[in-house]
Amino acid sequence: MSSLRQKIFLVGFFKHQITGSKLPSNGDCLRVLFYNMRIAKLNFNVSASLVIEECVIYWKKAKIPTQELHKCKLKLQKLYEVWQSLSKTINRTSESLNKQRTEFSDSLNDLFDIAHRDALILIKYDEDKQFLIKQREKGRTGCMVGIDKKEELLEKTRQLRIEKENERKRKSADIGIPSTSAEFDVADSENCSSDSQIDCIEEEIVQEQEIKIYENPTKRPRKELLTSRLSAALDRCNVSGRDCIHLIMAFLDAVSLDPSSYVLNRTSISKQREQFRKKNYIRIKEKFSQLNDKIVTIHWDTKLLHDISGKSVERLAVIATGAGTEQLLGVPEIPAATGLEMASAVYDTLESWNLIKNVQAIGFDTTASNTGRIKGACMLLEQKLERDLLYFGCRHHVSEIVLAAVFGKSKFSISGPDIPLFKRFQANWSQVNTNNFVPGINSSEIRSVVGDDLDNILKNYNIAIYKKYPREDYRELIDLAIIFLGGIPPGGIQFKKPGAYHMARWMAKAIYALKIYLFRTEFNLTKNEEKSLTLFTCFIVKCYIIYWIYAPEAICAPLKDIQFLRKLYQYKDIDQNISEIAIGKLVNHLYYLTNECVAFSLFDDSISVDTKIKMVEQMTTLAEIDEDNKDYQIKKLSLNLNQVPLFLEKCVDDVLISLFNGHSKNIFQRYKIKNFYIYTHLSGQALANTNKVNKLLRS
Repeated sequence: MSSLRQKIFLVGFFKHQITGSKLPSNGDCLRVLFYNMRIAKLNFNVSASLVIEECVIYWKKAKIPTQELHKCKLKLQKLYEVWQSLSKTINRTSESLNKQRTEFSDSLNDLFDIAHRDALILIKYDEDKQFLIKQREKGRTGCMVGIDKKEELLEKTRQLRIEKENERKRKSADIGIPSTSAEFDVADSENCSSDSQIDCIEEEIVQEQEIKIYENPTKRPRKELLTSRLSAALDRCNVSGRDCIHLIMAFLDAVSLDPSSYVLNRTSISKQREQFRKKNYIRIKEKFSQLNDKIVTIHWDTKLLHDISGKSVERLAVIATGAGTEQLLGVPEIPAATGLEMASAVYDTLESWNLIKNVQAIGFDTTASNTGRIKGACMLLEQKLERDLLYFGCRHHVSEIVLAAVFGKSKFSISGPDIPLFKRFQANWSQVNTNNFVPGINSSEIRSVVGDDLDNILKNYNIAIYKKYPREDYRELIDLAIIFLGGIPPGGIQFKKPGAYHMARWMAKAIYALKIYLFRTEFNLTKNEEKSLTLFTCFIVKCYIIYWIYAPEAICAPLKDIQFLRKLYQYKDIDQNISEIAIGKLVNHLYYLTNECVAFSLFDDSISVDTKIKMVEQMTTLAEIDEDNKDYQIKKLSLNLNQVPLFLEKCVDDVLISLFNGHSKNIFQRYKIKNFYIYTHLSGQALANTNKVNKLLRS
C-alpha cells in the first residue's frame, strides 16, 4: 500500500492503530485519525470516535479514569483544527509560521490527555498517580509492562466480595428481611500494607458473615398496579411514561393507598406496558388463527400519523376480512406511499400472519400508486404472491372522485384548503334560526329536476335511513336529503352544527351544500353562490346519495354501478356538462363490471330469479368457449364516453347478463363455492324465489 508511505504535513506517516506501552500521544491519535479518514474513507465523526475508543483502552489498562467520550472527541477535533489551520499555509514561510509549526511538531509527542479532571483524587494507588504525572511531562517518562499479579488478585477478591454482598441482599429482599451487613469500605483496605491487603479483605468478608440480621427492614415495593386493561387505556389516550407515573400517584393518593408499596418508576411501568402489548398481540394472532379462514380479502390505505417524537410519518393500515371476521393486521411505517413500498409492507404483514396462501381479493383506493399497470401496489403484490387476485376498488373513493369533479364544475369559489362559502356559513351558524328553513323542493328549478322521481327517491331514502352506518354523518346526509325534498325523517327535523369541511371529506361538502340551501333565506347568498348550490344539490339528491349509501356492498355493486352510470347518462338532459364530467370519472373505475366480479349479482336479492337463471345459462354456455383464455383476466371494464350510449342501450338486467362469460365461474372456484349442481341440473324454468338460487350457489 503505497498510500501508507505518504507523509502527512507535520504529522508523519499513517498508522492503522495505536501501538506502544505508553499512553497515546497527540501524534498517535492524529496518525490513526488520518488513516481512518483518508485510507478507510470514513467521515470525521466516525474516524474520531474510533480513535477515542482505542485511546480509552490504554487509559483503562492504566486504571486512570477518563473524561466523557464526547469531551474526548471534542479535544481531538480541536487538535485536528489546529493542524488544518497550519496546513492552509503550507506554501507560505515566515518567522511566526515557522515558530507555530515547530511548536505543533513538538506537541505531537506530548500526552493526548483525556484524564478526568479529578483523576489524581480518584486514583487509589500512588503508583498509578505517579505514572500519570510522569506521562504528562515532556518525553512521557515511564511505560506499562506486564501485569501486577498482586493487584490482579486484589481486584478479583474485591469483585468476589461485591458479588457475594449483592447476592445476599437479593436473597434477603426475597424473604422480606434486611441484608444489612457491615459495609466494607474499600478505602479501609488501603490502610493495610500492599502485601497484606488480600488478608484484610478476606478478614472483612469473614466478619460480615458473622453479623446478625436485625429487625424492621425497609422492604422493596413488590406490588404491581398495572393491568392489561389499564395499559391499553393508557396507550389509547397516548399517555407517556412520565405522565403515567403522575396519574397513578395522584390516584393512589385519592384512594388513600401507600405509594411505597407499589412499583412506581418510569422504567418498570414502560416495561410492563411493552409486555402487555406483546401479550395482546400474541393473543389476537392466536385468536385469529383459530378462526382458520381459508379465504381472506386484504384492504390497505395510507395515513399520515405522528411517531413517538411527534414527527409526521406515513403509515399503512392493513386489514383482513373473511367470513364474518375483520382483523387489523398492522400499521407499518413506510418511507413513501409508492406502489413498491406499499406492496412490500402488505406482503411482509401477510407473511407475519401466515396469510400468504389465503389471500384471494384485495381492496384499495383507486389511486395511481395502487392501480398503476407497472409500478402499482396491486400489480406488484400479485407478482409477490405469484397468483391472480380479485380487485375490489373502493367505491366510496370512486364516488368521492365523481363528486369532486361535479363540485369543481359547479363553479364554487375555493381559496386554498378553504371554501369561503362554507367557512362563512360555519362562522354564522349561531345566528341562523333553525326553525326558519325552506325545503329545496319549493324551488321550481329543483322541482323540475326531480320531476316524477320524487316519491321513488323519498322511498329509497326512508329505507336507507334504517341501515347501519359507521358514522352518524352518513345518517345526517340522508336526513338532510329527506328534508330537502319536503319529507320528514323518522327522527324528526333537526339540524346539527356544521363540522369540518376539509378537502378530503367530500361527504361533508354534500352536507354543507344541502344545509346552506335549506337556510338560503337566513343566510346571505350571492346569485353565483345560489346558482352553484342549485347545480350541486340537484346532482346530490338526484344521483349521488343512493350510490354513496350502497357503496360498501360488493354483492350489489355490479347492479348499482350500471344504474349509477345510466343515471349519469340520463342527467345530460338536465346538465350536459355535469353529466359528461361525472361519466368521465366513473368509467375509469368500473372494477365490479369485470366478467368475474359481475357474478356477485347472482347473490343480489334485488335481481329477479329469471334474470339470475339467464346469467347462469350465459355463464355455462360460454364456459367452453372461454376455456382457451382462462389465464387472461381483466381487472376492470374499460369504457370511454363514446361507448357509454352503446353499452347502456339495453335494459339493466340485459347489460348484466351480457357481462357474464366462462370466466365468471372463477368466482366459485376462488371462494370454494360448490357449483356442480348449478351447471349440471339448473334448467330454464323459474324457481320459487331468489333465496333458492342463492342457496344453490352457496351449497
